[in-house]
Amino acid sequence: MSLRNVLLVYLASGASSGYDIAKGFRGSFGYLWNASHQQIYRDLATLHAEGLLACEPRAQEGKPDRKLYRLTENGRNAMQAFLATPARPPKYNDAFMVKVASAHLMPDKRPLLDELLALREKYQRYLDGLARYQAFFDSLDTAVQPQLVFARLSLERGLEVNRSWLAWSRKLEQALRADIDHAGGLSGQAIG
Repeated sequence: MSLRNVLLVYLASGASSGYDIAKGFRGSFGYLWNASHQQIYRDLATLHAEGLLACEPRAQEGKPDRKLYRLTENGRNAMQAFLATPARPPKYNDAFMVKVASAHLMPDKRPLLDELLALREKYQRYLDGLARYQAFFDSLDTAVQPQLVFARLSLERGLEVNRSWLAWSRKLEQALRADIDHAGGLSGQAIG
Protein backbone atom coordinates (compact mmCIF):
# COMPACT_ATOMS: atom_id res chain seq x y z
CA MET A 1 0.00 0.00 0.00
CA SER A 2 1.18 3.47 -0.70
CA LEU A 3 0.21 7.04 0.03
CA ARG A 4 -1.17 7.39 -3.48
CA ASN A 5 -3.87 4.81 -2.71
CA VAL A 6 -4.78 6.59 0.51
CA LEU A 7 -5.07 9.87 -1.39
CA LEU A 8 -7.41 8.29 -3.94
CA VAL A 9 -9.61 6.97 -1.13
CA TYR A 10 -9.53 10.33 0.65
CA LEU A 11 -10.53 12.21 -2.51
CA ALA A 12 -13.45 9.85 -3.11
CA SER A 13 -15.31 12.02 -0.56
CA GLY A 14 -14.90 15.11 -2.72
CA ALA A 15 -12.46 17.65 -4.13
CA SER A 16 -9.81 18.95 -1.76
CA SER A 17 -6.60 20.96 -1.76
CA GLY A 18 -3.25 19.55 -0.69
CA TYR A 19 -3.37 21.76 2.41
CA ASP A 20 -6.82 20.49 3.37
CA ILE A 21 -5.74 16.89 2.80
CA ALA A 22 -2.69 17.34 5.05
CA LYS A 23 -4.94 18.89 7.71
CA GLY A 24 -7.44 16.06 7.28
CA PHE A 25 -4.69 13.50 7.76
CA ARG A 26 -4.22 14.86 11.25
CA GLY A 27 -7.88 14.05 11.87
CA SER A 28 -9.74 11.46 9.88
CA PHE A 29 -6.83 9.53 8.40
CA GLY A 30 -4.20 10.35 11.02
CA TYR A 31 -4.79 7.14 12.93
CA LEU A 32 -4.52 5.09 9.75
CA TRP A 33 -1.74 6.67 7.73
CA ASN A 34 0.97 9.24 8.35
CA ALA A 35 2.38 11.49 5.64
CA SER A 36 4.21 14.80 5.54
CA HIS A 37 2.98 17.79 3.56
CA GLN A 38 5.82 17.22 1.08
CA GLN A 39 4.82 13.59 0.51
CA ILE A 40 1.18 14.55 0.00
CA TYR A 41 1.96 17.34 -2.50
CA ARG A 42 4.45 15.12 -4.36
CA ASP A 43 1.97 12.26 -4.74
CA LEU A 44 -0.89 14.60 -5.71
CA ALA A 45 1.28 15.99 -8.52
CA THR A 46 2.17 12.46 -9.67
CA LEU A 47 -1.46 11.29 -9.58
CA HIS A 48 -2.44 14.39 -11.57
CA ALA A 49 0.33 13.76 -14.14
CA GLU A 50 -0.91 10.16 -14.49
CA GLY A 51 -4.44 11.36 -15.19
CA LEU A 52 -5.91 9.92 -11.99
CA LEU A 53 -6.73 13.37 -10.59
CA ALA A 54 -8.05 16.54 -12.13
CA CYS A 55 -6.70 19.81 -10.76
CA GLU A 56 -8.68 23.03 -10.70
CA PRO A 57 -6.78 26.18 -9.71
CA ARG A 58 -8.68 28.63 -7.51
CA ALA A 59 -7.40 32.17 -7.19
CA GLN A 60 -6.70 33.45 -3.68
CA GLU A 61 -6.07 37.06 -2.83
CA GLY A 62 -2.45 37.69 -1.91
CA LYS A 63 -1.56 33.99 -2.11
CA PRO A 64 -0.67 31.50 -4.82
CA ASP A 65 -3.59 29.76 -6.50
CA ARG A 66 -5.18 27.03 -4.44
CA LYS A 67 -5.29 23.72 -6.32
CA LEU A 68 -8.38 21.60 -5.81
CA TYR A 69 -7.89 17.96 -6.70
CA ARG A 70 -10.68 15.54 -7.54
CA LEU A 71 -10.79 11.99 -8.84
CA THR A 72 -11.08 11.41 -12.57
CA GLU A 73 -12.85 8.34 -13.89
CA ASN A 74 -9.44 6.65 -14.15
CA GLY A 75 -8.71 7.71 -10.56
CA ARG A 76 -12.00 6.23 -9.36
CA ASN A 77 -11.17 2.98 -11.19
CA ALA A 78 -7.68 2.92 -9.63
CA MET A 79 -9.22 3.48 -6.19
CA GLN A 80 -11.68 0.62 -6.72
CA ALA A 81 -8.84 -1.65 -7.87
CA PHE A 82 -6.88 -0.78 -4.73
CA LEU A 83 -9.89 -1.46 -2.49
CA ALA A 84 -10.43 -4.84 -4.17
CA THR A 85 -6.78 -5.94 -3.78
CA PRO A 86 -5.88 -7.81 -0.57
CA ALA A 87 -3.58 -5.80 1.69
CA ARG A 88 -0.34 -7.24 2.98
CA PRO A 89 0.10 -7.40 6.73
CA PRO A 90 1.87 -4.23 7.92
CA LYS A 91 5.60 -4.30 8.56
CA TYR A 92 6.79 -2.62 11.70
CA ASN A 93 10.02 -0.76 12.22
CA ASP A 94 9.91 0.24 15.85
CA ALA A 95 13.25 1.45 17.19
CA PHE A 96 11.82 1.84 20.69
CA MET A 97 10.80 -1.83 20.80
CA VAL A 98 14.30 -2.82 19.66
CA LYS A 99 15.62 -0.89 22.67
CA VAL A 100 13.14 -2.60 24.99
CA ALA A 101 14.07 -6.04 23.67
CA SER A 102 17.74 -5.14 24.19
CA ALA A 103 17.34 -3.46 27.58
CA HIS A 104 19.33 -6.24 29.25
CA LEU A 105 22.37 -4.77 27.48
CA MET A 106 21.90 -1.37 29.15
CA PRO A 107 23.70 -0.99 32.47
CA ASP A 108 21.68 2.18 33.19
CA LYS A 109 18.05 2.00 32.12
CA ARG A 110 17.14 5.55 33.14
CA PRO A 111 17.39 6.87 29.54
CA LEU A 112 14.98 4.14 28.42
CA LEU A 113 12.60 5.02 31.25
CA ASP A 114 12.74 8.71 30.27
CA GLU A 115 12.02 7.79 26.65
CA LEU A 116 9.10 5.59 27.74
CA LEU A 117 7.56 8.40 29.77
CA ALA A 118 7.89 10.85 26.87
CA LEU A 119 6.34 8.32 24.48
CA ARG A 120 3.50 7.69 26.92
CA GLU A 121 2.61 11.38 26.82
CA LYS A 122 2.47 11.24 23.02
CA TYR A 123 0.32 8.09 23.02
CA GLN A 124 -2.03 9.68 25.54
CA ARG A 125 -2.38 12.85 23.44
CA TYR A 126 -3.05 10.69 20.38
CA LEU A 127 -5.63 8.64 22.30
CA ASP A 128 -7.30 11.87 23.43
CA GLY A 129 -7.51 12.96 19.79
CA LEU A 130 -9.08 9.66 18.78
CA ALA A 131 -11.60 10.01 21.60
CA ARG A 132 -12.55 13.46 20.27
CA TYR A 133 -13.00 11.93 16.83
CA GLN A 134 -15.21 9.24 18.37
CA ALA A 135 -17.26 11.94 20.14
CA PHE A 136 -17.70 13.66 16.78
CA PHE A 137 -19.02 10.40 15.28
CA ASP A 138 -21.36 10.02 18.24
CA SER A 139 -22.70 13.56 17.75
CA LEU A 140 -23.78 12.95 14.15
CA ASP A 141 -27.41 12.41 13.25
CA THR A 142 -28.64 8.82 13.64
CA ALA A 143 -29.55 8.80 9.94
CA VAL A 144 -25.85 8.86 8.97
CA GLN A 145 -24.70 6.39 11.63
CA PRO A 146 -25.12 3.30 9.37
CA GLN A 147 -22.71 4.88 6.87
CA LEU A 148 -20.07 5.16 9.61
CA VAL A 149 -19.97 1.51 10.64
CA PHE A 150 -16.67 0.75 8.91
CA ALA A 151 -15.03 4.06 9.82
CA ARG A 152 -16.06 3.39 13.44
CA LEU A 153 -14.50 -0.07 13.32
CA SER A 154 -11.18 1.34 12.10
CA LEU A 155 -11.37 4.04 14.78
CA GLU A 156 -12.14 1.40 17.39
CA ARG A 157 -9.00 -0.47 16.35
CA GLY A 158 -6.96 2.71 16.76
CA LEU A 159 -8.41 3.26 20.22
CA GLU A 160 -7.67 -0.34 21.22
CA VAL A 161 -4.09 -0.21 19.97
CA ASN A 162 -3.36 2.99 21.87
CA ARG A 163 -5.08 1.85 25.07
CA SER A 164 -3.18 -1.44 24.88
CA TRP A 165 0.14 0.36 24.40
CA LEU A 166 -0.56 2.61 27.39
CA ALA A 167 -1.44 -0.38 29.60
CA TRP A 168 1.68 -2.22 28.43
CA SER A 169 3.82 0.87 29.07
CA ARG A 170 2.86 0.82 32.75
CA LYS A 171 4.19 -2.75 33.01
CA LEU A 172 7.41 -1.72 31.29
CA GLU A 173 7.73 1.26 33.63
CA GLN A 174 7.43 -1.03 36.67
CA ALA A 175 10.09 -3.38 35.29
CA LEU A 176 12.46 -0.51 34.50
CA ARG A 177 11.97 1.13 37.90
CA ALA A 178 12.54 -2.23 39.65
CA ASP A 179 15.75 -2.74 37.67
CA ILE A 180 16.95 0.81 38.41
CA ASP A 181 16.16 0.38 42.12
CA HIS A 182 17.94 -2.99 42.14
CA ALA A 183 21.00 -1.57 40.39
CA GLY A 184 21.05 1.32 42.87
CA GLY A 185 20.97 -1.11 45.78
CA LEU A 186 23.83 -3.14 44.36
CA SER A 187 26.06 -0.10 43.96
CA GLY A 188 25.12 1.38 47.31
CA GLN A 189 23.77 4.49 45.57
CA ALA A 190 20.18 5.41 44.92
CA ILE A 191 19.45 5.84 41.23
CA GLY A 192 16.63 8.02 39.90
